[in-house]
Amino acid sequence: MTFSKSTFHCNIEGNIYDSVVSGKKGGTLTVHETGEVILCGEDGSRSVCSSGDLRIEPRLGNTPRRIVFPENIVFETEDNDSVDSLYILTGGGRFSSFIHIMESRWRYFAAALAVIVISVFCTMKFAVPVMAKTVAFAIPPKYLKAISVKVETSLDSGFLEKSGLKKSKISRVQNNFRFVTDTVKKSGNFDFRLIVRKGGIVGANAFALPDGAVVITDELIGLSGNEKEIIAVLAHETGHVINRHGLRMLLQDSVVSLLVMFVTGDVLSYASVAAAFPALLINRGYSRDFEREADMYALNFLKMKGIDQVNFSNILSRLQKEHGASGGGNSLLSTHPSTKERIKNFMKYSKEGADNL
Repeated sequence: MTFSKSTFHCNIEGNIYDSVVSGKKGGTLTVHETGEVILCGEDGSRSVCSSGDLRIEPRLGNTPRRIVFPENIVFETEDNDSVDSLYILTGGGRFSSFIHIMESRWRYFAAALAVIVISVFCTMKFAVPVMAKTVAFAIPPKYLKAISVKVETSLDSGFLEKSGLKKSKISRVQNNFRFVTDTVKKSGNFDFRLIVRKGGIVGANAFALPDGAVVITDELIGLSGNEKEIIAVLAHETGHVINRHGLRMLLQDSVVSLLVMFVTGDVLSYASVAAAFPALLINRGYSRDFEREADMYALNFLKMKGIDQVNFSNILSRLQKEHGASGGGNSLLSTHPSTKERIKNFMKYSKEGADNL
């Protein structure tokens, strides 16, 4: 091969494939300074065209390169460097060999992959939670209500049953819930209401819905040793409500929907997230940060009301024993991970104060 940039001239050796001769034949591709391309076969055949009419395939490692002429005559050569020079000189640019660079210089590929992985991780770890929080707190109350009604209907039809407790017992629990939420009602915009249901397959459990509703099961009420333990549980769930943990968790899991809501502010799509909410509440736990935040709220509330903070750790310990004895996964523990650590914190901060948590 000879190549001269100043005269725009090169000769490339290779093989020719066409529809006239079966198989291949040797040939030479010549590019003149005028831009004329001449393909000469060893049998005397000749094809002429402009360099702009050629279709040059991208480079892939050191595999043979194909140049296609307008008459569908194919010239194949292993002289990739010359073809690269031809591609640049005929206006193809310097990025035709990108695949080759990535394939042959694996360090570049590894570095690019690392950048992508780190970017995705940072987006999921930091950007998505921030967007989820922004969207969750921007949803108007009427849409929170619409989501909660759908979730309540789904829970009743698929997981929970009508409460079997006496009305007097339910009334006392309702009074405890009003005791917990009265202060928040004065400063917040929530529709607090308590829903008492028989737990069925979910057993002793409690859930916080987006609009301020809290679901508590007969089994959890029956497991409590006193009303102060119920108050502690209700305070914890109220902490989830005011921080909109359920919505934020759901939005973080629905990244595509979250991005649409964040960018467009489409309130009509808010109610569509309700379908996945029941299963998420029952089968998945809140993040450690969400649990810590709800625990902090409960601890501070108990401290403010002069209630011994050990009451929450007591009912958590009882739930843990219940869970271990039955071997089931549908207890309050399944939606509140790291129970041992949390019990330890409650025992510790019942003496030191919740502000140190």
